[in-house]
Amino acid sequence: MLEDVEFINKNQIKIKTFIKKKNVRKKGEDIKKGNIVLSKYDLIRSQEVGLLSSINKEEIKVLKNINIAVLSNGNELVNPGNLKRSHQIYDSNRFMLMELLNKPFIKLKDCGIIKDDFNEIKNKLLNLKNDYDLIVISGGASVGHKDFLIKIIKEVGKIIFSKVAIKPGRPLSFGIIKNVPVLILPGNPVASFVTFNLFGNFILNCLNGNFKKKPTFFSVKSNFNMKKKIGREEYLRGKLIKKNNEFYVNKYNTEGAGILSSVVWSEGLIKLELNTQTIKVNDKLQFFPYEN
Repeated sequence: MLEDVEFINKNQIKIKTFIKKKNVRKKGEDIKKGNIVLSKYDLIRSQEVGLLSSINKEEIKVLKNINIAVLSNGNELVNPGNLKRSHQIYDSNRFMLMELLNKPFIKLKDCGIIKDDFNEIKNKLLNLKNDYDLIVISGGASVGHKDFLIKIIKEVGKIIFSKVAIKPGRPLSFGIIKNVPVLILPGNPVASFVTFNLFGNFILNCLNGNFKKKPTFFSVKSNFNMKKKIGREEYLRGKLIKKNNEFYVNKYNTEGAGILSSVVWSEGLIKLELNTQTIKVNDKLQFFPYEN
C-alpha cells in the first residue's frame, strides 16, 4: 500500500489526505476476549489454521483420522492391468471409492477384491472390524444366489437397513458389526457413485461428530421433458446451463446404472421426487453438485 503524502525533506512529509480513524486496525475487531473461535467437531481447514495461529494457538486437540477399509465383492471382478476373461469385468468401483474417500482426515486401506465365498467373506469382515472405523464394500448386496453379505452381517452383527427406494442404488444396505459400521454399495458403478455421494458422505460426517450436515441441494429449472414411475426417488446425472440469468439443468441422454461416462459428463445429481410422474421444461428441480 502506498501512502498519499508529499515529500518535504528527509525529516518531514506532508499528509495530503487524512480521514480520522480510517485505516486503523482496532484491537479485538476480529475476535474479542470470551468469543468462541471454534466449536467441537468443526473441520480444521487452511482458514481455521490461520485463525488459530492469529490467536497464538500452536496446537489443539483433534479427533484421530478415520480408518476405512475399502473392498469389492464378486467373482466376476478383476483388477485393471490384468487380463480378463469374457465373463469378467474390470473393478472400477473400488478405485473410484478410494478417490472419493481421499480426504485429509481419512486413513485408507485398499483391501482388494473378495470372491463370492461365504466363509471367506465372513472371516474377512470379522478381521477388518478389529482395525477399522468403517468398512465400505461394493457389490454383494443384491439378490443373487452368491450375494452373501446381508446374510453374513445378520449372523455376526445386525442390518440397520437393506435396500432403498431410489434409482439407481436400490441394493444399498447398511449394517454394524461390533460397533463398526458397514456400508454396502451397489455393484453397478453409477449406482455405487450416486449412493456414496448421498449416503457415504453423510456417514463420514457422523463419524466426525457432525450429525447435522446432510447433502445440500439447490433449486434449478428443468431443460428437458421426461416421465418416471412413482414410488421411488430417481437421481439423474445433470449438467447446469444458464439462460436468462437462471440456472437450468440438462440430463444425460442415457440412464443406465453402469454408464460411468454419465458421471464424467455431469456436474451433479438431479433429484426427482418420490411421487413425481412427469417432468417438463421449466419445472423446478433439486440439484446436488458433486463439489458439495
